[in-house]
Amino acid sequence: MVALIVRALLVLAAIVAWNDQAQAQAGCTGQPSANTVCAGPSSGGTGLPSFRQLIGADLPALPAASIAVNTTAITGGTAGRLPYNNTGTFGEFTMGGDCTLAVPAITCTKTGGAAFAASATTDATNASNVSSGTLASARLPTGMLIASTGLTGGTLNWGGSVAADIATAVQFSGGTANKLLAADKVFTGEVTVTYGATTTFDFNTFINAAVTLTGNITTVTASNMKAGQAGTLRFIQDGTGSRTIPVTLNSNFKCAGGCNYVLSTAANSVDVIPYFCVSPTYCIGGSIIKGLQ
Repeated sequence: MVALIVRALLVLAAIVAWNDQAQAQAGCTGQPSANTVCAGPSSGGTGLPSFRQLIGADLPALPAASIAVNTTAITGGTAGRLPYNNTGTFGEFTMGGDCTLAVPAITCTKTGGAAFAASATTDATNASNVSSGTLASARLPTGMLIASTGLTGGTLNWGGSVAADIATAVQFSGGTANKLLAADKVFTGEVTVTYGATTTFDFNTFINAAVTLTGNITTVTASNMKAGQAGTLRFIQDGTGSRTIPVTLNSNFKCAGGCNYVLSTAANSVDVIPYFCVSPTYCIGGSIIKGLQ
């Protein structure tokens, strides 16, 4: 009799449990949408469960243990190492020696154990690969001609050109630095100087000069005289004649016993004074050559 009562109670308990489960699932009917779960109200209040979107709390917590690559545990990344996947097997590259890893860049200071040159233009082994920039003279091949002061433009090895920077007549007379002198400039023509009561001889403009006197020269000024410059000053009387110049010519001219330049007086007569300059302020005046026709 007791056994029958116990069995009846168990059956009743099973019926009650099935009924509670059926009631709990009564709110989740039909086909659910993706990423949904059948759960009770999120507020925790009473009511039937229903399908709702998944939330973070529905997902299991991430494993606390780190991921192991070979025997190295990787949690937030390991300095100097790059993980890689080789068909499902994980390993890692190790940065060392020539290169270092500092996220997000890999920095290399050497190649094959040899330090990089400070600049490609000073690379002692690969200078021929430099396509732009300026190479130091020491990097040029043996026999390379370097165009410099006094040279310009002619064909050079590896391209370019070079030619002599030849002085013009004015540059020759003016003693311009870093110019080459051609033979046709050594023998320069006589330059005409304009007459004036004050006549100026600019030694930068001539080697030999001539002035036709249409009146008396009362003052002679001289400028740009240079040590080593030598030539002649030719004085020509006009059709009237009897024109004069200062007998000492100029304070920069020095003559043996003192200068005493007196010109020929005849109309159209020609006299010449030779000169040689020792310094910019000291020229030796030769004896006047008179009466040239």
